Amino acid sequence: MAGKGGYQAPSNPAPVSGPGAMSQRTDGGPGQAVREMPAQSYGDATDMRQIQQGAQMAATPAPAAGGPVPAPAGQGVVPMGAPTQNPDEPITAGAPFGPGPGPADPQTQALDEARNLLPYLPMMERRAQAADSSETLRNIVNYLKGLG
Repeated sequence: MAGKGGYQAPSNPAPVSGPGAMSQRTDGGPGQAVREMPAQSYGDATDMRQIQQGAQMAATPAPAAGGPVPAPAGQGVVPMGAPTQNPDEPITAGAPFGPGPGPADPQTQALDEARNLLPYLPMMERRAQAADSSETLRNIVNYLKGLG
């Protein structure tokens, strides 16, 4: 950075924290409150309190009392108590027992994954024709040509 010399005061919050006793928060604000955990054995509560005070997490908004925990923005998390998203699908779908479709056939799954490579076939063919290409790459290219 040209044009400035001498001491430059760091912005608030400081970009880096010092070590040990010189450490300061660099995330710009107070952290979450220390929380007590019930049913701990003797001495565990003190240890847990010290751990939380030494490595506080950034503050987060508290959920409304009795309401569901809000999902982070952009993520479609379904709460545990929510009704099913697939009412016509048996609960055992995907399992190797009970009603509904079983687990995916590994060969069918491998074939689908191999078909995903077809757009890259021209590039792989050029590389397979090089003098230093491996036999494995040539076999893969021949396999993919048979799929297309």
